[in-house]
Amino acid sequence: MAPKKKLPRNKFAGKPLTNVQSSRYPNFIREISQQNQGKIFRWSKNRISFYIDGKATNRLTKAKIKRAFRHWEDAIEGLFVFDESFDRNRADVVVKLTSTSEKNRLGEAGPSQFKRGDRFDSLEEYIISKAEIIISEEHFSQTSLSREYQKNRDPSFQTLIHEIGHVLGLTGHSPRVGDCLYYRADPQARSCYKLNIERNTLAVLYGKSFLLRPETYR
Repeated sequence: MAPKKKLPRNKFAGKPLTNVQSSRYPNFIREISQQNQGKIFRWSKNRISFYIDGKATNRLTKAKIKRAFRHWEDAIEGLFVFDESFDRNRADVVVKLTSTSEKNRLGEAGPSQFKRGDRFDSLEEYIISKAEIIISEEHFSQTSLSREYQKNRDPSFQTLIHEIGHVLGLTGHSPRVGDCLYYRADPQARSCYKLNIERNTLAVLYGKSFLLRPETYR
């Protein structure tokens, strides 16, 4: 009988905090596991590089993409650090712009390369090594960077925040209307600027209790 293959160990992420009460610390880890048939997707490092596809030649578009990554970095207090890469092949995350004719949606994202990791009770871990974000070019052309961003109503910026969440391991959607990771976009939603429930869900997913915030923080 061949020896059992040893699975890789995730040295960055801890055991998921599945015992955290969602009533006190709102999160949607249960929905993520259900939507992925018991699978969870996590990075094994906290420094993530991103490459912006050549189609994103507009200066404001590039600035908006970079600002979205920085926004996540601030919201989760350095759980992840993002660096821009100028080498597509070496980058962990590739951000691509596409026409509506190619993708009939505002955006989509998720892990593109991963391998099986540990198992935690009913959760089966997969370690992400590469991810991809695809955004509609037309979606970006509809809004400007500064004025709309300051009003907290920039749909394309909210889409970027939503899709980066998927890349970080939030590979499902929140059941709560108005959350940034809710399945349907809401141009009036302000939650993409706070990311409270998303922050809690990442805390549970990566076993980082210091990130948890109670319901009153929302």
